[in-house]
Amino acid sequence: MELASRVDSRLWSAIESAYDGGNYTTAVLEAMHFLGQLIRDRSGLEGDGQSLVGAAFGGKTPVLKVNQLQTDSDWNVQHGIEQILRGLYQAVRNPRSHEKHTDTLESTEALILFINYLIALIDQAVSPFEKTAFLKRVFDAQFLEDRRYAELLVAKIPPGQRYNVLIEAYRERKSGRVKKLAYFFAALLKLLTTEQIERFCELVSEELSTTENEASIRFIRQILPDDYWLKLTEIARLRVEGMFISSIKEGTYDSTLGQCMAGAFGSWAGGIETYFLLKDELEKVLAEKLNSGVEEERSYVLQFFFGRLTVWLQMPEWVIGPAIHARLEAGDEAVRDAMKFVAWKSTPPWWKEEFSGPLEKFVAAPEPTITDEDVALTDDDVPF
Repeated sequence: MELASRVDSRLWSAIESAYDGGNYTTAVLEAMHFLGQLIRDRSGLEGDGQSLVGAAFGGKTPVLKVNQLQTDSDWNVQHGIEQILRGLYQAVRNPRSHEKHTDTLESTEALILFINYLIALIDQAVSPFEKTAFLKRVFDAQFLEDRRYAELLVAKIPPGQRYNVLIEAYRERKSGRVKKLAYFFAALLKLLTTEQIERFCELVSEELSTTENEASIRFIRQILPDDYWLKLTEIARLRVEGMFISSIKEGTYDSTLGQCMAGAFGSWAGGIETYFLLKDELEKVLAEKLNSGVEEERSYVLQFFFGRLTVWLQMPEWVIGPAIHARLEAGDEAVRDAMKFVAWKSTPPWWKEEFSGPLEKFVAAPEPTITDEDVALTDDDVPF
């Protein structure tokens, strides 16, 4: 019977070329490489050789369990499989990798059939981590919005599975609550390698470069730390920043109702102003709104952007500075109150130096007088 019909199709694909070409030692090595990759895939662990086997099958709580581990006999089998796999690396793979070795057809088939037997055992081994089951916990309605809870959950992901889980959770994000997922992504991103973060940011950048869905952009803003804006591609940043600024131009906020009336999408630019490529344009738009004769436009700036001015503006000079001075001279109490908070909590001393005088000399504008002419009767003015 041909070997191809006697072994797992995945294993045959790995060794077919070398085996059919008569390169039997290479075929054995390819079989061992497949075995190692299978262990990594099933366990989520990294590494190779005997250290990988020990991490996957050894210890008091093996990552891969070949049985229920309830009896002494179960444990003996577990330890025996671990030792067999260690022996394969020590006696089969290593000599063929480091020394000249010639395998016959008979010895090659015997080894590959035995490796095939072990592959079947590994396929059936129980892993404490199953991606599908784990993702259910991520999207669990009872997921606690808590940093520590998210960190404990993420710690259960084997290192080799972290990026895959990240991508699956990102793709399935519509199935969960954004605030809950934000905790999960924040905890998981801390554990990724630099290369994995770069790959993820490339994926996010591609979406930002094309999407018209504001909800998707808001989601990305919530799950990515602010400084990750620098890791996105330039074209993605410019496109989304332009969208933010367009929304900010329309922004209004009713301070009496405590409600954003327009420009809610633009408010999501708050927090990443420091990293804006269009920072000058943003400053110009905010200054224009602060100078607006419409109270709701000024309130929009005060509510969503004013508190961070000292973080991302180098000097309050030619754009924002004159706008603030103008509002203080006009007796705008809302700007006065906001300015007191901003200037006195500011690390750059020039904010205090620039506005301490105008704040000390501030005189509130008189309350507008309402006359009978200002009160127009309409069909809605009924006594009851």
